[in-house]
Amino acid sequence: MRFTLALLFFLLGLAVAVPVAEPASNKAPATKAAPAKTPAKAPTKAPAKDSSDKKKLVKGINDNIKAGGKEIKSTNDAEKAAKSGDAKGLKKDEKKIGKALDEATKAREKNQKIAGNKDKKLTEGLNKVENAQKGAKKTVDSFTGNPKKDQPKLDSLGKTFAKGKKTNQENLKEAKKNFN
Repeated sequence: MRFTLALLFFLLGLAVAVPVAEPASNKAPATKAAPAKTPAKAPTKAPAKDSSDKKKLVKGINDNIKAGGKEIKSTNDAEKAAKSGDAKGLKKDEKKIGKALDEATKAREKNQKIAGNKDKKLTEGLNKVENAQKGAKKTVDSFTGNPKKDQPKLDSLGKTFAKGKKTNQENLKEAKKNFN
C-alpha cells in the first residue's frame, strides 16, 4: 500500500513538473536584431476612418448650428417688431424663437447621447449649451407679447444665442478632431 501511494505521489509530481505548453500566439519568435545605424522612426498611424457615431455627432452639431441660426434670425425679427411696436408681429416671431429653440434642444440631446463621456472637452461644451438652452427656454416662456416688456429679454436672448453658436462651433471642431 505504501509503495502504491509513493508511486502515485511520484507520478503526480512529474505531471506537475512537466512544463505546460505555451498558448499559441501570432507573434514571430524574438530574434536578435542587428543594431540600427539610424534612429528608428515611430510607426505612423494611418488616419482612422470616421466612426458612424462621429459622423452622427458632426451632423447633429451642424443641425444644432442651423437651428441656432434660426434662433438668431427669429430673435432679430422679434427685436425689430418690438422696436416698431408691432405686438402681433412680435408674438409671431416669439413663437418662431420657441420652435427654433425646441429644434436646437432636440439636436443637442441627441448629440449628448452619442457623445456620452468619451471626450471631456466635448462633454463640457455640450453641457454648456444645455445650460444656456435651459436659460433661454425660461426667457422664451416668460414672453408677454408686450414690446416694451419683451425688448430687454430679446436683447439678452440674442446675446445668449450668439454665444451658443460660438460654443457649438467649438464643439464641432472638437468632435471632428478628437471624437472617435
